[in-house]
Amino acid sequence: MAYSTVWLNGEFVGGWPYGYSSYELDLTPFIKFGSENVVAIRLDNPPDSSRWYPGGGLYRNVWLVKTAPVHVGHWGTVVTTPVISDASATVDVTVTVNNDSGSSVNATVKTSVYVLGQRRVSRGNATTNIRVPANSLHAAALSPKVTKPKLWNLESPTLYVAVTQVEQQGQVVDEYETVFGIRSIKFDEKEGFYLNGKHVYLKGVCDHHDLGPLGSAINIRALERQIEILKEMGVNAIRTSHNPPAPELLELCDRMGIVVMDEAFDAWRRSKKKNDYSRVFDDWHEKDMRALIRRDRNHPSVVFWSIGNEIGEQGNAEGHALAAALTKIVHEEDPTRPSTAAANNRNSGYNGFQKSVDVFGYNYQFGDYGKFREANPAMPLFGNETASTVSSRGEYFFPVEADKSKGRANFQVSSYDLYAPRWATPPDTKFEAQDKYPYVGVSLCGPALTTSVSQRLMVAIQQFSWILRIQLRGLAQQTN
Repeated sequence: MAYSTVWLNGEFVGGWPYGYSSYELDLTPFIKFGSENVVAIRLDNPPDSSRWYPGGGLYRNVWLVKTAPVHVGHWGTVVTTPVISDASATVDVTVTVNNDSGSSVNATVKTSVYVLGQRRVSRGNATTNIRVPANSLHAAALSPKVTKPKLWNLESPTLYVAVTQVEQQGQVVDEYETVFGIRSIKFDEKEGFYLNGKHVYLKGVCDHHDLGPLGSAINIRALERQIEILKEMGVNAIRTSHNPPAPELLELCDRMGIVVMDEAFDAWRRSKKKNDYSRVFDDWHEKDMRALIRRDRNHPSVVFWSIGNEIGEQGNAEGHALAAALTKIVHEEDPTRPSTAAANNRNSGYNGFQKSVDVFGYNYQFGDYGKFREANPAMPLFGNETASTVSSRGEYFFPVEADKSKGRANFQVSSYDLYAPRWATPPDTKFEAQDKYPYVGVSLCGPALTTSVSQRLMVAIQQFSWILRIQLRGLAQQTN
């Protein structure tokens, strides 16, 4: 999972320590053309590397990519939709073209826009000519217009694809497809989240990457089924707690109409486990943050970036500076989405930490919503991690206790959604705070795959048992 290192034909090529990050290595200098080549990948997942099950082995997809010397670079397109109206939408496409040859080249870059999944009828196109120096790169800017755009939203998540071609002397040498959506987002300090100018009450869950008994290896159908069940319950938002997700999850959220908080880290310099991310933070946090954003920035489902979860540096000036530096990276890589952080320290809403992010997210601190608003009247506020109940499916104990620490017997927890860990509360406490402070416009709940609400009807997803329930049901279907 972590500390991956790659060899080709016995020669060290490179590697990356953070197992949740995606990266690319150039194998070209080490290839024996016309002969058999051997790629070897070594992984090391030390004990106590995470506060949850991180998985082991190659549990996400690995691709071998072959290109011409002149080609679109790794994550080489950036697509934004700065101007949207009923009549048309401007699609700004920035294309980075790499030239791995030893001489400068002239190239033509063309981008055409189509509705994904439909017959290729161009909805807009643009062309530009560039000159790329030897062993260098060049960014080309194109702005095709799409007439009568279909907006990406939760009910009808229409997707487009920008097909970019790089030509030399009239011949196509590379073609690169970028899936995107036409949509606008806004976080308002008074009313919360807006999608395409319409207020959306987000009902979310915090979702760890593993698939319960199915393990951590990517399983697209299992992820899809998970989202199907969540949507049936009224869920419309997912937080990727507490690390970068598999790209396939975001592709499903794009297609199925779910908005996403894309989260980077569970620790900075201060460790939570002996071998967690703190070991590499100083050397790798900038690389990992940029890699996350560059990989995921074209997904319409992603609406904000989380720079960390309950990190230990919330309470000191050094931590505030680190948060500000990470937010700066967010703004440099993607000026269209805000940064946030999951703050479990009550004082972080007043000690200056809150000023280091664009949208402030409290974990469990319902009682401070009013105080935070008085101290920070212009900052959007949301519940990042809130209600968290535990239960055993089908187990009901009597008498029923309102005390969250009760309701336990025989290694089971009563399934009345009244019982919670010491740091958390049952959902009704959060719902009461949400009603009292309606400007807390976003609700992402629980430390795992936990709690959601469908309007005023509450259906709790249990912190542990529901994850097992979803996955065991999926496993049973596959077995049958």
